[in-house]
Amino acid sequence: MKKTLLFISLLFVSAVGFAQQNYNEAAPVVQSVATPPYLEDRALWTVQMDVDPLSVFTRLAGICWTGTEFWVTKWNSDSIWTLNASGAITAGPFVVSGITAARSVTTDGTNLFLAANTTQIFKVNPVTKTLISTITTSVANCRFLTYDPTLDSGAGGFWTGTFASDITAVNMTGGTVSTIPAGTHGLSGMYGAAYDSYSLGGPYLWINDQGTAGTSANIVQLNIASGMPTGLMHDTQTDLAGGANTGIAGGLYITNSLVAGQKTIGGINQGVSIFAYELNEPSGVEYISPNEFNLTVYPNPSSASSEVSFKLKTENTVQLEVINLLGSSVYKSISEKMTAGKHAFAIDEKNMDNGIYFVKLTVGTKTVSSKITVTK
Repeated sequence: MKKTLLFISLLFVSAVGFAQQNYNEAAPVVQSVATPPYLEDRALWTVQMDVDPLSVFTRLAGICWTGTEFWVTKWNSDSIWTLNASGAITAGPFVVSGITAARSVTTDGTNLFLAANTTQIFKVNPVTKTLISTITTSVANCRFLTYDPTLDSGAGGFWTGTFASDITAVNMTGGTVSTIPAGTHGLSGMYGAAYDSYSLGGPYLWINDQGTAGTSANIVQLNIASGMPTGLMHDTQTDLAGGANTGIAGGLYITNSLVAGQKTIGGINQGVSIFAYELNEPSGVEYISPNEFNLTVYPNPSSASSEVSFKLKTENTVQLEVINLLGSSVYKSISEKMTAGKHAFAIDEKNMDNGIYFVKLTVGTKTVSSKITVTK
């Protein structure tokens, strides 16, 4: 009898595992890597929308707000739905002829662009729901996709890639423009991406990341210029659908037209929520140009030591920090009051490995940064 019960239990566990594999599309489990010390500022994450995606259909992963409606896609399927601003179905499921699957969707404000974990990006007319053209890239797996109007000298393009890949920028004809190496961003379960032109200190990329085990739903902010995490993130498993849950990362979007007078960062937590958060600035911090304090680093590149100089217009509290590409602090001064005028910090690099680092100067509530390269 005990053997029979054990056999039935094992069958049940296996069945649940199989159902979960088909319910959501999880990133493969990979070896854990060092992660930066993230800062979660609750001022950024006021919930604007939290709708059960199962009220639409199962296995939804891709999402985009067009300005008037949501488009949502089912992973590894050609099924598409449109929803209103409240998350209710307005059309679907329907298919766009010529597209056999879609995992992500983004917009340039006029047309939609879908990716299906292949080399191709599909341009779609959202009014007629027809395929306009197909863009072929050199990226093997375009799983996540977001439009960036500044790429290719303002002609526009996309940031794309898959779970643990480089993040590649391509132009509107599919040519590679630039790349953020996987070793720089340090993420391993990327499913959604959104270009952010609104937040101070940007532009930024936000990534919806499933983590090293493919079980998470973390929205992580990346600095486009450096490619590294800024330290801002939010775990959507903590406050959607009534609390902690087991959903994983899906698509992501950013808009200023979903809620009147507010900016939004939203997406899909697979199997759990079609969500939207208010996109605000971190409380108490204003990100500004390095020119504000005449921040300079010399010599740069350097091999032994550098001097970080700056100028204060009035007396203020100052702190300097040096951060590596993984987001870890390798040097941090005490926070101290300094008088108006020129000042400098000396950075000893004898214990720093070769590579790129970021110097962050905080003056009162304002933060400026600059890049430094160490070559020995």
